[in-house]
Amino acid sequence: MLKALDILPRPKLVEEVSTEAILDRRLAVFLEVYRQEAGQDFSALTESSPIVRALRSASEDETVMRQRVNERYRARFVYFASGDNLKLLLEDEGLQPIDGETEARRQERIILNRTGSSAAGPLEWYRRKAIEVAPDEIADISVDFPGGSRVRVAILAKTLDGIPSEDLVARVRARLTSDEVHPDDHTEIDVIGAEPVPVVVRSRITLEPDTDPQVFDALEPRYRGAFAEHIGLGRDVPWSWSSSRLQVPGVHKVEMLGDEPPAVLPYQVAYLQDLLLELSQSRGW
Repeated sequence: MLKALDILPRPKLVEEVSTEAILDRRLAVFLEVYRQEAGQDFSALTESSPIVRALRSASEDETVMRQRVNERYRARFVYFASGDNLKLLLEDEGLQPIDGETEARRQERIILNRTGSSAAGPLEWYRRKAIEVAPDEIADISVDFPGGSRVRVAILAKTLDGIPSEDLVARVRARLTSDEVHPDDHTEIDVIGAEPVPVVVRSRITLEPDTDPQVFDALEPRYRGAFAEHIGLGRDVPWSWSSSRLQVPGVHKVEMLGDEPPAVLPYQVAYLQDLLLELSQSRGW
């Protein structure tokens, strides 16, 4: 959700200027004033001269001041807030921090509290109300509308396999079907645990001529770690993604084998059923 903002420029209240640019401007003013008052050019302008050292110190102070002003300004935005600033934004929304909660989850809860509070019914409304049940147990919530007045809510838990307990599903179901949450025009609300989709990844790896074989040995734990960070409700694992995670320095070619993994629907979560990496006997070039 918030990652889409990565492409936007960082908001600024004041222009951020380098120390050298500020120093050049201050020196130009000093030289012009000196010329007007003394009737001649200033001839002792060296890096170690007192006036240059004094102006450089003042320029550095101005650079830091500009940076701090902008940092304080950006702290008002959820995407850029962190630490105590993020906690303050959370409290402004009437929400409380949770032990062990990541900053990304806090940011998401603030956004959901804003986008999902206008009226019952939108996707954000159900996401907000579902996560409120157990934000320390829920990794993700997906909401879709299969048809008519039916709403389908899938839960991804913070467990190794992502599958929620029956108790967690029951608590979320009770919350979403309560009179406080359930709008009249949605007569059927299905709350389910994430449906697992098995993924098998097979690949033939060709190393570059001088690559240490240990590079190949490190690929499996590297890929498994990347997979664990990538998975989520509705997230596919296409060949292009797997290939990019295996194409590390020292690898000449990644050849994906077998059938490409199936599409992962919004209420499903991929799990790595098997990872088979084959080292090619030949070397690249």
